[in-house]
Amino acid sequence: MLLARRLLLTVALLSFLSPLGCTEGEVTALPAPPRDWGPSDYVLEVAASAAEVSAGEAVTFTASLTAPTGEDVSDAVAFATEMSPSLGAMSDGDGQYRFASVGTYTWFVSVEILGSTRVGSASVVVRPGPAAIVDLSLAAPIVEAGVPLAFRAEVFDAYGNSLPEEQESLVYSASPSLTIADSDLTAIVAGNYIIKATLADGSAVDSEPLSVLAGPPGSLSITLSSYDVERGQGVVVETLVEDNFGNVVDHPVDLSAVPGGGVEAWGNFVRFHDEGLFQVHADITDYGLHAEDGLVLVDSSGPLVRLTYPPRGAELERQSGEQIQVTGLVSDSLSGVASLSINGEAVSVDPSGAFAYDMNADFGLNTLHIESLDGDDNHSDLFQTFLWGDYTPQGQPHQDAILARLNEGAIDGLEEMVEGLISGGDITSALEGSVLGPGLGGGELVLSGVTLGNPTMDLDPQAGVPEGHLNFFAEFSPLSVSVTHSPAALAGDCISINLLFTTFTACGYVWFSATGSGGADEIWVDTDVQLEADPVEVIDVTISNTTMGVDGSDIDIDTDVWLELSGCGILCSALESVLNLLLGGFTGAIDLLVNGATALFSGLIDSVLASILPGILESELAPLLEDALDDLMIETQIDLMGVAIDLEALPQDIEIDDDGMLVALESVVSAPQGPSAPPTLGALYDVNSLWPVYPATEDLHLSMEDGFVNQLLHSAWQGGVMNMTMDASSLGLDLSQVAEILPLTYLELAMVPLLPPVVGPAPAGGMSLAIGDLLINVNGDPGGVSGLMMQLAVTVVADADFTLDAEGNIQFGFANPTVHMDFVTSSPWVVDGELVENVMDAVVDLLIPTLMDTLGGLGGFAMPELGGFGLSASTFEREPAPAAYITMSGELSLD
Repeated sequence: MLLARRLLLTVALLSFLSPLGCTEGEVTALPAPPRDWGPSDYVLEVAASAAEVSAGEAVTFTASLTAPTGEDVSDAVAFATEMSPSLGAMSDGDGQYRFASVGTYTWFVSVEILGSTRVGSASVVVRPGPAAIVDLSLAAPIVEAGVPLAFRAEVFDAYGNSLPEEQESLVYSASPSLTIADSDLTAIVAGNYIIKATLADGSAVDSEPLSVLAGPPGSLSITLSSYDVERGQGVVVETLVEDNFGNVVDHPVDLSAVPGGGVEAWGNFVRFHDEGLFQVHADITDYGLHAEDGLVLVDSSGPLVRLTYPPRGAELERQSGEQIQVTGLVSDSLSGVASLSINGEAVSVDPSGAFAYDMNADFGLNTLHIESLDGDDNHSDLFQTFLWGDYTPQGQPHQDAILARLNEGAIDGLEEMVEGLISGGDITSALEGSVLGPGLGGGELVLSGVTLGNPTMDLDPQAGVPEGHLNFFAEFSPLSVSVTHSPAALAGDCISINLLFTTFTACGYVWFSATGSGGADEIWVDTDVQLEADPVEVIDVTISNTTMGVDGSDIDIDTDVWLELSGCGILCSALESVLNLLLGGFTGAIDLLVNGATALFSGLIDSVLASILPGILESELAPLLEDALDDLMIETQIDLMGVAIDLEALPQDIEIDDDGMLVALESVVSAPQGPSAPPTLGALYDVNSLWPVYPATEDLHLSMEDGFVNQLLHSAWQGGVMNMTMDASSLGLDLSQVAEILPLTYLELAMVPLLPPVVGPAPAGGMSLAIGDLLINVNGDPGGVSGLMMQLAVTVVADADFTLDAEGNIQFGFANPTVHMDFVTSSPWVVDGELVENVMDAVVDLLIPTLMDTLGGLGGFAMPELGGFGLSASTFEREPAPAAYITMSGELSLD
């Protein structure tokens, strides 16, 4: 069909490009006619070589002009020619034409004679040529089996002219064969066909491809890959769906099994989670088709054991009681249950399969190992864990989390630091210009020129009720002062005098002033310092019971007494001079009297010091001690794998005894909850834990309680740090090495920890880390089917320790992990179960170091310390039970 259309296009194009109108012949000159000749006397003849031709056959057109004399004068004129219609006409030159399309064509000729135009024409009829092209077409290129498909064929000559009469002679065929009748064809076998239409003489042929698809499902049958599998495994179902003609149909099939409980079907796979005899069913509901095969025997390696209490990964509270009743059910529908044991102790099973076992829970992670045998001696076991103890909810304070014990050496360090920061100048500044008290006649005793040496101090811890205190004693020596008594009138009066008939008023006053210098051998002060944990100020220091004294005081005072008279003129002046001369004789006696009153001077100094020293101690000593102790706290944020863990530890309690001081800090740890954070009671701690008994051999002891460490681990767990997903490459596992056992193209492990990691005392001493019931979902594509292959519950117990790095930050370390693995869900493929378990053991062994490294990232926060002092230790020691602490001890050194 395409060939015919291309020929028609070519013919049309050639026709259009052919010179259809022209002037023929070379004009010489028409002989001069006699006067009596006119245009009509000339004869114009136009002729065609044939009246009828076939398409493509040549026809020659000629034109001639004859004079009245009979002479051919064609060469003496110019002929103008034109073919009508022009479409489909092809000129070969010299009047020869061929035609592509059927119809009647006329060749027109015109000539100018004696000023007049003569016109002539000749026609030819064009008929179709011989059959040369066959054009076959199908109603559609694709058809379902058994559905008739219409077709048609046409015959054309070489120029695309239709030959309907030739269609009757066409011969139709198909490869492979199918049914051809009249104007349609039918195939019942799916496949690819070639349909042909051929001229009877075989000179032309056309073909078309045809795809025959299977029809709708007409029948269904299934075959199972196995009829005996283990629980958790399954069978591959080979399905055969055919249409009504036996063609295989690619149509989804719904798989199921009877009984339907514990059956999981997807793709061409049916997994059995329960034991029993199963009939596998296949259905195509839309077409009412059903098939089944079986029976499939599902017999696991041992009885089915299920704990009903406690649930896997439970958090149990101490207040609910130490005795835990473990309950569950065990069954084996094929051979019955022969025996059951829990943690090595035989447990009886009643006829219904129920069992109960009383156990005393230990603080921390408890394990349950259940083993059972069926009547066929098949073994099964179950391993799961639960936490038992006390819990601190996330974001809530945990008391006694960190302890700082300062023995006498550490307190001596505080004393040394404070002694270097308090000087006698603080007291002299306060004494300078102080008024000792009122003097004579309303005057004042004022101190000036005060100097005082720097102090020697002593801080002494003393036990007491309720929490003891620090006794502070300081000596300042020597003291030097100047004393000034401001001028003051001691006595005076005014009298009226009548002299020489003149009356006047005379007034007289006795004035007093004094200056002196003195000092004391020493000034001492004794006070009690109470320390109290303050939620705002961290450490609140208060001063009370302050006493002080002055020892070895001495003073030398010079006095001056004089009289002033007024109101009597020259007489008063003369009298004033005489009286002042007499008073001068008494000044020495007054000096002796005043200098003898040294006790009075000391009392005045004591009263002034008593009024200013408590304020100085409050303003100087209290802030210094607060600054030194304020560093006994932690406020930081740990960024662990994108989870921000906020850590705060502030002083909660301070106790002082005769040997030193202990500061207890409460901790608050929190983190944003991850998207899959499980419900929880909080971070595990032991309410029965006691404070350590600290030796006095080291200056400072810093202890961390297990509950504090568990707060960090719990927040990391809640934040989703342990919810990791790892593929084979990140585990360093080459799948090609295990292809014979596990034919996989990918392997992915997703960790879902049911319980937080916890630390506690190790049985052989030291500290241990335990992670119970860490679920690992193993995903892969066994047999080309992607999905959950198995689920493991892993319990890890490892040694734990803590160190200080070069920057003084606490770092966690874990080593020597012991792994317990329980198959919660078995593998779905039919392979050697022991080999699969060995491979999974290897995978878990690869996973545990990554988990340990992740938990180790919880370190990196600063250890609480005394400001201005360093600690000469970098390792922690485990305290003996019942003190659930690890302690770093050492000597203080000035930084």
